[in-house]
Amino acid sequence: REVSSFNDVPTGKYYTEAVSWAEDKGIINGTGVGRFEPTRFITRQEFVTVLWRASGSPVAEADVSSFGDAEDIADAFAWAVKNGVITGKTGDKLDPSGVLTRAELAQIMVRYLYGSNAAA
Repeated sequence: REVSSFNDVPTGKYYTEAVSWAEDKGIINGTGVGRFEPTRFITRQEFVTVLWRASGSPVAEADVSSFGDAEDIADAFAWAVKNGVITGKTGDKLDPSGVLTRAELAQIMVRYLYGSNAAA
């Protein structure tokens, strides 16, 4: 589909078809009120939520209590921790609301695609 229901994803952009596909598959649902915000930075939790949904939204019962910000994470983040897709940061924090860096994205994708023991 070359048209997205998000009012800020115009027809004909390089990302329009991909956004529409991911929306149709239930992998993304935007940022609210018909918006996707394609130029906004993405958080660590938002990105692992995309991967979690792409994996079928599996149940994850991970013990994340050792992280100081464990109360701030969603099921998707617990799934990512349990499966070694994402790890904590300095200071025993998961930093779910932190902006995802390119380096983190690359490492997360390697772990997601090839397993937590894969060399980056």
